[in-house]
Amino acid sequence: MKNQENDKQEVVEISTLIPKEWELSEIKNLEDLLDIGLATRKLARSYWRNTTEGLSKTIKRLVTVSDPLESRSIEEIVKLATEFKNPKFEFVGTTKLTNSDETIKCPIENEDTYKIGDTSFNVCGWCDFCDSSFNLKKGGCNLICSCGILNAINRNELAINLPFDTSCLVTKLSKNELEELRKKIQTKKEELVKEKRRVEGKIKFLHSHMYEDVPGMPLVPRLRMGEWLSKDQNELVVCFYEDKFVFGLYSHYQDIPDSKCNFFVDMQKIPEYVSYYFTDPRVLKIHEFLFFLTNPYTAERWLKMHGTKEDNWFYKGFLGALAEEVCRCCFVHGHSDPKELLKTMMGKGK
Repeated sequence: MKNQENDKQEVVEISTLIPKEWELSEIKNLEDLLDIGLATRKLARSYWRNTTEGLSKTIKRLVTVSDPLESRSIEEIVKLATEFKNPKFEFVGTTKLTNSDETIKCPIENEDTYKIGDTSFNVCGWCDFCDSSFNLKKGGCNLICSCGILNAINRNELAINLPFDTSCLVTKLSKNELEELRKKIQTKKEELVKEKRRVEGKIKFLHSHMYEDVPGMPLVPRLRMGEWLSKDQNELVVCFYEDKFVFGLYSHYQDIPDSKCNFFVDMQKIPEYVSYYFTDPRVLKIHEFLFFLTNPYTAERWLKMHGTKEDNWFYKGFLGALAEEVCRCCFVHGHSDPKELLKTMMGKGK
């Protein structure tokens, strides 16, 4: 029975393998998944790996939060608090938050007097479970507002945006409130563990369908990251420019050398530089362009997956220019020497 349950957990719906925010709703079966190409599948696998890392950290954080509450009564937690410092702040000032008109309390004495963990279960400022996102001056209680658990107890609104000198709220919980808090944390942990298993199933499925020897369709342009461009300047790219495909060398803006968004392309036989955004479908890497020359029927779907509308000014021109290049080069499927093909396209071949 246990093995049957594990088998059920490993069943993956193809439509869930691609993140919803990518808006590739046409991916409904295995054939669709393979058609979108190796680059997209790899990016999806990377996305889900990052998701599992985030889930693991959240689960670990919940375990850390639940440990001191596990099997302890309020009286025992109060006793535990005696092992930590319980400072009395006689000198308290106010400070204005950056980029805000809000004024909050702050300690006048040197904040370096204490370190995180010193005041656990006594005061918020340097408690191990305080979300000190405002430099120990104002934060939230991670024990009560654990990892997105809202309304864990009736007084939840008091557990957010706490001044640094707030007395511990956990030690003031009733027996019923403490038990309710434990239940909610446990439920949240179980939900996250199940979600992590589902995501790991997606990663496993994608990994088993990489097929490195069949790269398939290039990555949809709007999903490109800055790293899509080579770290080295002067990489050869193909651009759709003035109703035809031309070759050029890309380089970053001179005044923004580390820019990964916009770049110049030095077109062949064109005196001026042309600026592009790295998610622009009019710019292709050499291997991407070669794919469309050997598989021109995929180009229209690729443009539509990017979000390019049929009435877009370059939609028909892009497809028409591609068809012309295929005819002009008399390209034979499975060409063994891409360099010779490029020479032909550039007018240097036989």
